[in-house]
Amino acid sequence: MDARSAKFPLNRQLEALAVYRKIYGDLGVGDDYVVPSTSRDWPADMLGVDLGNRARQLRQAKVKFEAEIEKKLNDMGFLWNRSRHYARFSKLELPAGWIVVGRPWHNILDGLATYHRLVGHCRVPGSFVVPSDDNTWPVLSWGLVLAECVKLLEVHMYQLTPQEYSKARSLGLLEHLPMWFEVVELFDLYDDLHGNVDIPIDFDVPPLQPWPSQWHGLRLGELAWKLWIYESLLPSSKRHDLDVLGFNFNTTTTWARTLQAVRVFLELFQHLSIPLSYVVPAQDAS
Repeated sequence: MDARSAKFPLNRQLEALAVYRKIYGDLGVGDDYVVPSTSRDWPADMLGVDLGNRARQLRQAKVKFEAEIEKKLNDMGFLWNRSRHYARFSKLELPAGWIVVGRPWHNILDGLATYHRLVGHCRVPGSFVVPSDDNTWPVLSWGLVLAECVKLLEVHMYQLTPQEYSKARSLGLLEHLPMWFEVVELFDLYDDLHGNVDIPIDFDVPPLQPWPSQWHGLRLGELAWKLWIYESLLPSSKRHDLDVLGFNFNTTTTWARTLQAVRVFLELFQHLSIPLSYVVPAQDAS
């Protein structure tokens, strides 16, 4: 690692990751990626930085970062694991305390199935931690915060295999979210009504026809956002469906409806350019 890489602080790493996402479309930074030394796409002080090594260090960290850093990394879609079959979870490891571990989804579902068998549902309290050294539970679920597992399952549900998705549904999970074919239908309906699939981040399905009644109130803009930031982890068939629809999130339309969204955008993606045609809404008092 050269002197420039060695002195590259965490806040600049986040900005570099934002540039990487702009150029490559995701944050699955390879371990061997080095910022090109002659590229015009990068700020001068980032040229030659060993960003792949930095990304690897982030992924290999044994504990979580400060909450603000964690939120920024997650909101910009940093891939803690570049396989769609794994995710990153909190674990209580005694006597060390809280650490982070990678687990495949099928192990997470085994733990949730055990909870369902013991309690009769999967409405897991936020304080519940799977007991360790208890053979009632699968070993790879020991120490996990199951409520966090449920939340992450919802965020990443469209990455699951059909078998994993079916198991989750059998446990009463994910029922409040549309299945993939329904997502496609909702995006297609939005296209019919608006002429594109550039869904604003603050768009909720209105309680009106022709929108399906079971999805009235669904935060479709947030769902589109999550699909965008983790699109590279979707199965190829689902990525194809989005391509056919003309799905795009980072457009004028998606950001122009809410100034707060733009502020979030500027905070997270300091080197990503919001479309030049963006105009702050005149009625916004800010």
